[in-house]
Amino acid sequence: MSNSPVKTTESVDNNQVDLDINANEGVDQTNLLKRTIESVDTDLKDQDISKDTVDTKHIKIDTEDSQKPTTLSEAATFPMDETLAQDEQLQKPAKDKKPKRKVALLLGYCGTGYQGMQINRDAKTIELELLNALSQSGGISKDNSTDLKKVGFQRAARTDKGVHAAGQVASLKMIIEDPDIIEKTNVFLPDQIRLWGYVRTPGSFNAKNSCDSRVYEYLLPTFVFSQTEKEKKLYQERKSKSVGEERWFAPSTAEELADKRKYRIDDELLQKVRQALKEYEGTFDYMNFTVTKGCNEKNSKRYIHYFEASDPFIKDGIEWVSLKVKGQSFMLHQIRKMVGLIILIMRTNTPFAVIKNIFKSPRINVPKAPSLGLLLEQPMFDAHNRFIKSQGKKIQYNDPITFEPYKEVIDAFKMKYIYSEIFNTELNDSVFDRWVGWCEVFPEQYSYLNETGDIPESAHITSTRSKEISECISKLAVECRDLSTGGYNPESDK
Repeated sequence: MSNSPVKTTESVDNNQVDLDINANEGVDQTNLLKRTIESVDTDLKDQDISKDTVDTKHIKIDTEDSQKPTTLSEAATFPMDETLAQDEQLQKPAKDKKPKRKVALLLGYCGTGYQGMQINRDAKTIELELLNALSQSGGISKDNSTDLKKVGFQRAARTDKGVHAAGQVASLKMIIEDPDIIEKTNVFLPDQIRLWGYVRTPGSFNAKNSCDSRVYEYLLPTFVFSQTEKEKKLYQERKSKSVGEERWFAPSTAEELADKRKYRIDDELLQKVRQALKEYEGTFDYMNFTVTKGCNEKNSKRYIHYFEASDPFIKDGIEWVSLKVKGQSFMLHQIRKMVGLIILIMRTNTPFAVIKNIFKSPRINVPKAPSLGLLLEQPMFDAHNRFIKSQGKKIQYNDPITFEPYKEVIDAFKMKYIYSEIFNTELNDSVFDRWVGWCEVFPEQYSYLNETGDIPESAHITSTRSKEISECISKLAVECRDLSTGGYNPESDK
């Protein structure tokens, strides 16, 4: 299997790059292109250094202890014979060391059982598995397998605990002399983590900085959009209770769950879901859709290209829908909170105006939907790909970063290891049913779910009422965790 994607045949004017800049996108695409150009320029300068152009006139070496050149550009100020000697030393790898090349590594994984993508101390992560496998296959040296800086490692997007990725990109310096390095590395990886291939890149390529957008998918059963008659009655009863009154939570009975799984969404409600998702498109302040720490109005604006819902489909007797969102970047828990809000809006028939009001509101509590349904479909490198293509033979490595050559094998992997995991887990554990049940134990914590979509002061997390509700929820969460019969534990899905 080839490790390098096939070049596209689309024609691009070599003298002009179509930036496709949208002034409303909220992120400066010009700076992104500038970084790409600087990355390529650095490589071009390195390639242009020639021993034949070294000027040896007027060069004076004062003592034997004079500083020796450490780079090829510094070597240009030394006599020819010494420059050549230094050049040979720089170009020749140390004994038993193989040369490393900068690449964009394409991979996919099922995140179940892992504490996310990024390496964390004493945690089982995707990156830890990846670096261990690369060190065993010879893709990186064992000495560098525990130091991300030494291999220049950077991921295009971080994924949280339990979140999957059909397509992910990591940039790093890899040993690629072995043409079968991808296949050999896969031998040392668990089946739920696969490498698809790699693309040679300019030396300064950074997967995070060069990525101009990410596409995520979220799968969920359609019954979560609608309350049963029993749920509607219980919801209204709880709304009328005072904060300190006794509450309880219990999962649906087997009979109730069977009835819910027979639910089929009608066209009217599906269109409402699609309309509500469009409220996210554009540039808005997502401060209420992420964690509090380090987030403020200066760094919480994000641009969403699109947010769409597929036609429903049935798997194992349960009807599902796929939501797809493309954005330039996302904050921690942002997508899960966006989906969580849409679910509760549909269940409570709250006007869509609440979404825009939340963008402008002080801090409120927006619940995050389960991590189970979320997967990174792929990071996008459109600006990078257009630019390197426009340069033609001016740069040595100009293959586009794309998953297209691996589409067939990725689709098979996604169905076997990601979709099946989502379907089976919901079938066995009723994750989504428990989640909506838990959200409706204390409906007053989401007092913005009302007939007008306005945000009352009681919804602000700084209000006295909000703090009282939070204390009651924390107490009930402990009780749910200790129930011998089981119950949805919100602490398990962070």
